[in-house]
Order: sequence, then structure tokens, then C-alpha cells
Amino acid sequence: MRWGVMGAGSIGCWLGGRLLAGGASVQLVGRASLGDELATHGLHLTRYDGAHWDVEALDWSEDPAALADCDVVLV
Repeated sequence: MRWGVMGAGSIGCWLGGRLLAGGASVQLVGRASLGDELATHGLHLTRYDGAHWDVEALDWSEDPAALADCDVVLV
């Protein structure tokens, strides 16, 4: 199953990042400026209980058409 996140900002990146950390295939769509930051630094996720994940291989696009092959899209 391929997941998509439209408008990946802070919440969308957290949800998409957790899916990626769990082994899911995820397409993120968001602003170019955030995509550039993630390409440079990766995505570091933290949770209230101290758990954390580092996600570096992100499938990022600014084009909503990238979601065409997704089975589920979170908006």
C-alpha cells in the first residue's frame, strides 16, 4: 500500500515520517522550502515519552500529481 500526505507541514511530516519509520511507502507533498530543509537535514521525530526516529529517505514533491499512484491520501 502506498500512502500520500498532501500539505505536509509539521503534522503531515510527523504522520508521514511515522509511516516511513514503520516501513510504509509514503509520498509527501508540500512547500519547496520545507522539502529543501528535509533533503539537507532529514526528519527527526520525537514523541512525548522520549521515543524518537530518524527518517532520511523521503519521497518529497511540490506537485500534487505525485499523489496519483497512492492508495490512501491524508489531507
